Amino acid sequence: MLKAMLLAIGLLSQLPVARFLSPEDYSQANRQRAVHYFAFTGLLLAVIIGSCSLVISSALPDLAASAIILLLWVLITGALHLDGLADCSDALAAGHRDRASMLTILKTPECGAIAVVALVLQLLLKLAFIHALLSQFHVQLAVAIGCALVCARLWASLYMQTTPYAREQGLGIAGPGRPSTAIIVQCCALLTVSFWWLPAGFTAALFCVQALVFFSWRQLWLNRINGYTGDCVGAMIELQETTILCLFTVYFSPAA
Repeated sequence: MLKAMLLAIGLLSQLPVARFLSPEDYSQANRQRAVHYFAFTGLLLAVIIGSCSLVISSALPDLAASAIILLLWVLITGALHLDGLADCSDALAAGHRDRASMLTILKTPECGAIAVVALVLQLLLKLAFIHALLSQFHVQLAVAIGCALVCARLWASLYMQTTPYAREQGLGIAGPGRPSTAIIVQCCALLTVSFWWLPAGFTAALFCVQALVFFSWRQLWLNRINGYTGDCVGAMIELQETTILCLFTVYFSPAA
């Protein structure tokens, strides 16, 4: 269990846990178990980034604080998911319909113009939503960051467990085709906590929009490459995080 947890943290963040893992710990079985700890990794990141956001926001002007919070967010995740968003953007923009070409583009390290545009827009949107929340409610920003980090990674777990891996080799897992009991329990626990701390209507809307993003993204790549790659998972995490920040911003906006 500990090795799988450390593996999940190592795969999804830049926290220094790799020193506690050996090459044997990256086995297929451990990777499958690690998926169960994606939400835990998100919670760990939420505690770090959320706590820092409260300190930073009390010491700096709102715009500067927002930029530092976003910088911390990118650094602690190693821009891993942004890289996935960039690769997916290039693959979709290329217009190729055959599976082999799409997989080749997803694996290519070069970054095209569309990828750059996607990254700039993604970071601008996150910065705008962080600043909007920070200028109104410091505590709500920490809650929104926590929700984004945990929920996005829980959806990533569900994605990897219900979707076939598109490559013959890689860090992906051969999902069972259905969510495991552990993932279902985590989803129920998260919904329970959300309904306890957030208005029921907002929680329901939050879940429905996230589900729409999940199923749309999953079906898109099933149609293109008959499965998923690590880039697809990373890109979906970014999309879910931004969606959640946007919904928090809209709901808690004074104009709402």
